[in-house]
Amino acid sequence: MALPDEHHTLLLALLADNSTGSRLFGERWPELAQALRRLLRQDSLGEPEARGEILLFRYPNPAAALKSWSTRLLELKKRLNWEPLLGPIPLRLILDLENDNGEDVPPQLTDPTGGSWQELQAETIHLSPALGRRWAELADPQKLGTPSPVALAGGLTALIPAAPKPQAPPLFPHRRLPLGGKFKPCFYCGQTTHQPADCPGKMLTMQTQGLPTAGYLPLEQLAQLFREAMEGQGQLNPLLVTGVDHSQLRKTPLLHTYVTYFDLNKVFQPRFLAAIAFSTHSQWEELGRPESINVENNNLFLGLDCLRVGQYHRANELFIAEGRRPRGKELYATIGRAFISLEQNRHQDMEYFLESALKMAISNRDRIYLCLLLTRHYRLMEEPWKASQALDNILTFQRDCLEALYLQVQLAVDRGLVPQALEGIRSLVEEERTFFIQALMDPELTPIQGEVEEILRSRLRIQAQEAEERLAQARVTCEEMELWLEENDPGLKTLRGDLAIIEGQAGQQSYFDLVDVAEKSRSLVINCHRTQEARLDALHDRLTATGRRLEEFRRLWRDYPHRPFFPSFAATLAKVGKAVAKAAGEGTKNMHGALYRALINSLEECDRDFALLTRIATQMAWLRTLFQAGKQFLRSLVVAEIALLSFTLILLVALIMLAADSPTASGLAQMLRDPALQKRLLTLVTLVLAPIFALIHTLWRTLEQL
Repeated sequence: MALPDEHHTLLLALLADNSTGSRLFGERWPELAQALRRLLRQDSLGEPEARGEILLFRYPNPAAALKSWSTRLLELKKRLNWEPLLGPIPLRLILDLENDNGEDVPPQLTDPTGGSWQELQAETIHLSPALGRRWAELADPQKLGTPSPVALAGGLTALIPAAPKPQAPPLFPHRRLPLGGKFKPCFYCGQTTHQPADCPGKMLTMQTQGLPTAGYLPLEQLAQLFREAMEGQGQLNPLLVTGVDHSQLRKTPLLHTYVTYFDLNKVFQPRFLAAIAFSTHSQWEELGRPESINVENNNLFLGLDCLRVGQYHRANELFIAEGRRPRGKELYATIGRAFISLEQNRHQDMEYFLESALKMAISNRDRIYLCLLLTRHYRLMEEPWKASQALDNILTFQRDCLEALYLQVQLAVDRGLVPQALEGIRSLVEEERTFFIQALMDPELTPIQGEVEEILRSRLRIQAQEAEERLAQARVTCEEMELWLEENDPGLKTLRGDLAIIEGQAGQQSYFDLVDVAEKSRSLVINCHRTQEARLDALHDRLTATGRRLEEFRRLWRDYPHRPFFPSFAATLAKVGKAVAKAAGEGTKNMHGALYRALINSLEECDRDFALLTRIATQMAWLRTLFQAGKQFLRSLVVAEIALLSFTLILLVALIMLAADSPTASGLAQMLRDPALQKRLLTLVTLVLAPIFALIHTLWRTLEQL
């Protein structure tokens, strides 16, 4: 019940008796107290408040406060393996109504050293005077309890828990229906309404199984469908004869439930013999799954088909032929002959064939199978000591064989060993989820139905709590993960889609759905953490690359000779340096989504600044090249001027002297001595040829340096 005034909140004051706790738990006590504080904080509003040794947790209403305390205390006790004989955990509590106008704060909430705390009973909720007067108004006494009429020191009253609810109805009330016939239990399926020769389970194949998915049906619906199936076998058996496929099971829950019942004993049925005979798997754990059978032997396959339709003479001939065939499957043919003997009520012959096959068995897989069949046979023949011996043969070389452990439970029920049977059921239900449905439906557990259903209820509660906690963790992780991803990141859409699927499955509330929610939530959290780790690795690599790039620009600026021309480069470089230093410092801290996105945005800003620095660096390179080319041109021009002028003068003197010695070239000598011609020639060399040669040499040297 919610509070009528939204401004009211409840304060749960918690005070630990450290001396008693240290005496009971030693050095573990501070750690355990902190663990309880963390658990309560998950349910409370905001952060807890500390007043000395008193811790205050805020809740929206009494129901939330009491549920949080009882749930978290139970969880802590499970961690401690707490035994009732040890008494209550030394924790004292007061529940107060905060912000209640005109009401004083109880002195116990402000004074942890007051002697009245010691008068409070450990683990018991005590109500403040203000809350005690309004308890009937704010809470439902029938559900949450009533205040004690006897007031303690300071006006506190102990909360008397509400009377326990009446015992819940049976989870599976129709468990006895398969045992309502006049025959002995069928070897193939356990029903007493028919003989093994008429068992509908003979018509099923390993490809048609309902048990792996039956747990997705709500338990109430499964129980109702089971009753209808057992009462309407006359209409369902013809469907098994004609063949059932997966689509029929999905579309027909009644047929699905009926097939599920036969799956409880599928290892004893002819379909399992066909599966193990033609399977390529060498390990026992790999058998029993729906798979296609690769038929390599017509005698054995046809013999099993004849057994299915009751042609025993022909089936026996085919099995004998298979046993005589070189390198034939004699072991499985012998088991086939044992099934023929079973259906003809020749139980001694069946036992003989099974024991003969066991002597032939070499692999552990076949030995397990034969021992399981013999255990079933001995139980039905009321020879429990032989059945126990056959089971022991399995457990000596494969201690974790689940089928053998379940048969051990059934054998314990037969012998009245209830604690042993219940412990086995509890272990199997926790180990493999299909055993939850098996223990729920198995009629052979009828003698201990109440105890079994208590185990199943407990498992259901634990699984629901685990699914809820892991889903809550997945939600928090996904919310955090969204901060790590960009809005257009494909992973964000996948993340939201996976979480939506899990949340949708959580609403189904079947047992298998709860198991899937817990497993998928855990996988989703692990995948988010892996993604975060991968992005962190990429971020660190990017920080390292950014630091190297920054150092390259710093070296460029340090060695650049014309820095006054580019003041913006220095400003941008300083800005990037500060950003990179800050990012490198924050990148070593505890990372979270907001910090990651801030670092990514900072690095993207650095990349934009690097792009700007790159453009400026290009301009700087051109300017430096221009200056270098200018210097080179001047040097080349001086050299060209001197060289060409010297060469021209020498050439001119030589030509004049040659022309003067030759009588025929007197005109040429006269022309070369003309001052105007000499002036024009020297001008051409100085102003045209020398600059051209200098320019060519400058371009050549510049290209060499690029």
